[in-house]
Amino acid sequence: MTESTSIAGSQPDVSVLIVNYNVKDYLLQCLRSLQAGTAGVVKEIIVVDNNSVDNSVADLQLLFPDVTWIALPENLGFGRANNEGLWPAVRC
Repeated sequence: MTESTSIAGSQPDVSVLIVNYNVKDYLLQCLRSLQAGTAGVVKEIIVVDNNSVDNSVADLQLLFPDVTWIALPENLGFGRANNEGLWPAVRC
């Protein structure tokens, strides 16, 4: 596990929640930017996919194994997708 990955039982310095819907290329750029810009920061990154048809999760999950991926079975909309992603971030 890298220094920038949340260790089980510890709280990250920052949680990043991203809602994705058919924007795989933008998501890839975003995740690469987060990796580069947060070196040395204990973080958690949560991606909620709103039932994209562009294979976002399947194509990017292996490239970013430290990301928590939540693939929704249907497009719940931006607000509800954020709520789905908040649960892993606020666990106590």
